[in-house]
Amino acid sequence: MPFYFLHAPAELPPAKLKLPKPVTAQLEGFDLVYDAFSKQWEGRVASLHKKPGSRVYGLLYKLTAAQLKEVEKWRADEEKIEVDVKAGARTKAVAFTTPKAKRTEAGDVSQAFLSALAQGAEQAKLPKDYVERLKAEAAIVQRVQAYGHVRGLS
Repeated sequence: MPFYFLHAPAELPPAKLKLPKPVTAQLEGFDLVYDAFSKQWEGRVASLHKKPGSRVYGLLYKLTAAQLKEVEKWRADEEKIEVDVKAGARTKAVAFTTPKAKRTEAGDVSQAFLSALAQGAEQAKLPKDYVERLKAEAAIVQRVQAYGHVRGLS
């Protein structure tokens, strides 16, 4: 059975996918980078990038082949990658990230996405220090962007 690693609990799978209950998992050697523009979130959202020494927490779903096909349809605009996650034991899983051709530094990071990401991580009961990191990033981005808007820098 395939496994699916969701790195951004701000974007939970639609209920119509009827996925099983996930478990918390850790992805080492990757970090979140806000380089994917989203119309839905009105700004840049997180994608996975390799970064030695870093780690991302998320949700791991054990899927049937049919469920994986549905997830692939849902994430059709993204690049599917194979990752090695830790959820008790090490497990191979698929994850999705922004294709290189679609990555951008243009525009603001979505404050709504950052808040939803931190809130989703907290609701998913991801590790407390990781949730605090996401909350801190959201607060920093909000302050920096507010300052930039006041100064006419964006």
